[in-house]
Amino acid sequence: ILSTVMERLFNEEVTQLKYYKTTHDNFMALAFSDENEGHRIEDILAMLEKLIGNPVALFQQNMHCYACSGEAPCEFRISPRVKKYNPGILTNYEYLVQQDGEQTQYIVQLDLNVGTKMYLVITEQTTEFNPMNCIAVENAIVSLQYEFARAFAVSELEKKFQHDILYSILHGKNMPM
Repeated sequence: ILSTVMERLFNEEVTQLKYYKTTHDNFMALAFSDENEGHRIEDILAMLEKLIGNPVALFQQNMHCYACSGEAPCEFRISPRVKKYNPGILTNYEYLVQQDGEQTQYIVQLDLNVGTKMYLVITEQTTEFNPMNCIAVENAIVSLQYEFARAFAVSELEKKFQHDILYSILHGKNMPM
């Protein structure tokens, strides 16, 4: 009996690890691809929606919709009756759950490297939210953080080079070619 139970537990762990690796590889390939420049956030959300079978949306800290996938609601408020949600896996993020009318919403707060907070909202419409979905959400969050950090770094570089060019023009310096 013990052998059968241990084998079943081991198989579940291996399944979760394989799923984690597959989703991680898919999100990293998307994050590092040269295609769809400027639409990576939407692509990450679309891939997450495809993996978990429910629409997802990304909201700024002022609750304005930054991006959404498919039929995700583009309006969002955190209810005073929001509760903490235990996803059943080890996680780096705090999950919240709330009822929005007839739908259940799962909320994950993202603290981006650039000093802003955002909310990833999963609306349970098609399939029930489960621990395997949390694995996909965790990988999507890492890709979103990478994309926001990349966009911030590019923006800062563009500002620096713009200031260098303006300085050279104003001071009559030879510009490197």
